[in-house]
Amino acid sequence: MQAGVTVDEKKAQEFVNIYREVNDKVIALWKECEKALKDIAVWPKEKEPYYIDERKALLVTPKGIQLPNGLYIQYPGLALDASESRSKYVYKSRRGTISIWGGSVVENVVQALARIIIGEQMIEINKKYRPVLTVHDAVVNVVPETEVDEALSFITSTMSTPPSWATGLPVACEANHGASYGDC
Repeated sequence: MQAGVTVDEKKAQEFVNIYREVNDKVIALWKECEKALKDIAVWPKEKEPYYIDERKALLVTPKGIQLPNGLYIQYPGLALDASESRSKYVYKSRRGTISIWGGSVVENVVQALARIIIGEQMIEINKKYRPVLTVHDAVVNVVPETEVDEALSFITSTMSTPPSWATGLPVACEANHGASYGDC
């Protein structure tokens, strides 16, 4: 389908249904995260913290979702807002009240996990080559020209190794070198 093509609501719903059928595990994760929102908003007294995932990397607690490094994704003032025709969860941020649902929690978790992974990789890289800059999922190092090949090999290997808490996670990287960041 080309950008700018208009489809009627029935056809659009068919596309949504196909996506949800093919990606049923994604939809199940959205629902699991929606359940986590409900619990975090009003934590039942007798409820014990529980994991969202089979790897036991994401612990749902009254405080929020605890990540593998011990930090939390928190949603301050999380509450169910039933003021409109369709209920939704909202929380308070510096920008005001934010709506959230299971799919957006998945997005938050994915971004947080990616940050943890690259952070752990940078710590490992720093043992041999000092990172001087990071941009999203990129690490920039300055190395002597005589060590470029060795550095590329080490950095590529390090950034292609999954963390211990996510054995089997397919991580990979591309590496380049140049006289300046722009040359890379």
